[in-house]
Amino acid sequence: MTSTNNQIAKTPSGVVSAGKNFQNSIVQNNPTASSQTNYRPAVEVPQEFITIFDEFNSAFWDGALSDCIFTYTHQTRILGYYSPKSLVRSSGERCAKIALNPVHLALLHPISATSILAHEMAHHWRHTLGPVDSKGNRGSVGYHDKAWGDEMKRIGLFPSNTGCPGGKETGQQVMHYIIPDGPFDQLATRLFESGMRFNWHEAIDAEPANSFDKANPFATGRSRKTKVPKKKQTRAKFTCSVCGLNAWAKPQAALTCTTCAKPLILSEK
Repeated sequence: MTSTNNQIAKTPSGVVSAGKNFQNSIVQNNPTASSQTNYRPAVEVPQEFITIFDEFNSAFWDGALSDCIFTYTHQTRILGYYSPKSLVRSSGERCAKIALNPVHLALLHPISATSILAHEMAHHWRHTLGPVDSKGNRGSVGYHDKAWGDEMKRIGLFPSNTGCPGGKETGQQVMHYIIPDGPFDQLATRLFESGMRFNWHEAIDAEPANSFDKANPFATGRSRKTKVPKKKQTRAKFTCSVCGLNAWAKPQAALTCTTCAKPLILSEK
């Protein structure tokens, strides 16, 4: 195996030309994307995922990674996740899933946001093409092992549980930071300059992310201004006018006190 330093220094094939056709690809697959006022989100969102995935797959893995299905997740404190073979077609074929959090797509600089996709793609490599461990498996779901970490370094992302230099490189909760002038930095910068970004994200009031710190890419970018709105109360209080029994249910429910044989009355707010 080539040493880590040599792997980091190695420029992936296609980095010089990658990104030139990004906007063309989006427009060709979504003709309305060329209009400033007429978009088809149902087409544009998956096409952006696919286009960026294909660019990274071609540059870092010579196109060897199999397809994934892309989706969003709103799990708190989660930037994204990878789930191997979690989706199945009616004909029986299974496919891996990669999910990104649209809140963080809004808060982060576009290059930081795409590094989350590359992070999950490294998990996809680990579970499909990576070395077999002592138990005959290609890693454990959710665990960031050394083989995964070495692959991250090879493509230009350094594993760290803090998202900054000096953090633990393995474990259940591991983030990363971007290696300056490494393969990912070079490719993602070129793609960003060509117009690459996740155009759709959570609708929150945030300040523009014009710059970011590669050594701490998840702590900078946009700062959120508004709090997540509280969920609407879906249950109402009902009370028996005779014995005072209380019950909670949907406001439109019709409840009866079996002891007093009286209907429960919806309490005033």
